[in-house]
Amino acid sequence: TKVYLADDEVRDLESNTNNQAVKEMLDYFTLSSDAEVRVEDGEQILIGDPTETALVVASLACDQTKKDLLTQYTYVDELSFDSTRKMMTVVYQLNDKYITITKGAPDVVLHRSVNKVNKSFEANDAMASDALRVLAVAYKIYDVLPSEINSDELENELTFVGLVGMIDPPRPEVKEAISLAKGAGVRTVMITGDHK
Repeated sequence: TKVYLADDEVRDLESNTNNQAVKEMLDYFTLSSDAEVRVEDGEQILIGDPTETALVVASLACDQTKKDLLTQYTYVDELSFDSTRKMMTVVYQLNDKYITITKGAPDVVLHRSVNKVNKSFEANDAMASDALRVLAVAYKIYDVLPSEINSDELENELTFVGLVGMIDPPRPEVKEAISLAKGAGVRTVMITGDHK
């Protein structure tokens, strides 16, 4: 629902789908996603993790499909997400260069970026304060494919691109479930692992 480009301001995605910089940022998020969105009988079929499908759907809102992107970018390798690093990186060949795209927790990605600014941290906090789940994306360009495909090589000295803020609304049945629990004397507590 929200986007932030490096050293800019938090914007609504809906009113910025024609912004070229927003489209490019969403391209990076889509390329670093394993999700797929198919259209069958006029209905969108989402395949993959809900967070990643949300990123691909956001790209579709900007008239960009993963299939189109993969005509320009050739997949090479990836470092899968893990909860210790709190990020993942994918390697593509683009013409005669190589590009790594890293997405993950904003605090981690920003600290590994060469162009981080206070405004970026503030944008992350502002989106998190609005109960949004926030992800960051950054990249690195190589003339030659690195000999070592590891975190130390690929996930440092990044160029930060931006943030996305996603809403994960409660399912419609939650209200009734909480009401039933309360009626049974159960005290409900909500905990999320997204942000302090």
